Amino acid sequence: MSPSRFWPVLAGKVRLNNFTIGANIIAAGATDPGLRRSDNEDAFLIDPGLGLAVLADGMGGPGAGEVASNEAIAALREYLAERQREGMVRTQTVDSALTTLEQGAPDEGSAGGGLTSTRRILEHVFAAILRANDRVYNINQDLGLPPERSMGTTLTGLLCAPDDPSSTVAFHVGDSRLYRLRDGQIEQLTRDHSQHQDWLDSGRPGVEPRKNILTQGIGPQPHINPWVFAPAFRRGDMLLLCSDGLTDLVDQAQLQSLFLDAEGIRLDLTCQTLIAAAKDHGGNDNITVVLVSRP
Repeated sequence: MSPSRFWPVLAGKVRLNNFTIGANIIAAGATDPGLRRSDNEDAFLIDPGLGLAVLADGMGGPGAGEVASNEAIAALREYLAERQREGMVRTQTVDSALTTLEQGAPDEGSAGGGLTSTRRILEHVFAAILRANDRVYNINQDLGLPPERSMGTTLTGLLCAPDDPSSTVAFHVGDSRLYRLRDGQIEQLTRDHSQHQDWLDSGRPGVEPRKNILTQGIGPQPHINPWVFAPAFRRGDMLLLCSDGLTDLVDQAQLQSLFLDAEGIRLDLTCQTLIAAAKDHGGNDNITVVLVSRP
């Protein structure tokens, strides 16, 4: 089984320089296998032409996790590129799910006059995630793997409208995370799809579950219910996408401190700083970070 053709761009020990998305947004990303693993099942992509920034944390063992993360991103990108070529034509499948989209958004931002365009992007991002799930699920089916042994991946990212940052859409499945840094304060915008998060939300009854048991991921099951929402993305904001290789080792207060010490708009250097912090705390998992800024 070979990884997606996007593998050289998406994962491994990679450092990317700052990318510009239109005239209003800067993005950069980096990934590292960490200190205890020789393989890297994380993957990420920054596509300035689409305004897409996404990361995936694969699972299922060496080789399988790499395939899941790469194939999920490839399927997502391909679908959004198709919609871009078609002028983002609406589909009946996505229309039927729109109520779920709007009720499930953890932080709907200020779409303002861009409400119509934001709604359209929400619809197509939702459909793109379903396409990604179908891609990985079908690979599992072709290999005859049951859900408990299937490969899978998280999928968390942003689709930014270069000419209208207020129409930025976020999406999320799994326990990778999206944070927003604003006025020196950091805020988590996503909720982990994990048994541990459910346990925390329900008041910590009984035995504490392990953190890495997901309640939702791309690939193991035929149906998923992703979060797709429009976070407020104002001038001066910075958005952080990261895998749990960072957040399991560097808490929110430490992240905020690292951002305050960051070197201006050199997002690529900040990515390396965050990865170094996780490695300083043990680096026991793959670590991937993607930063998107609106200076």
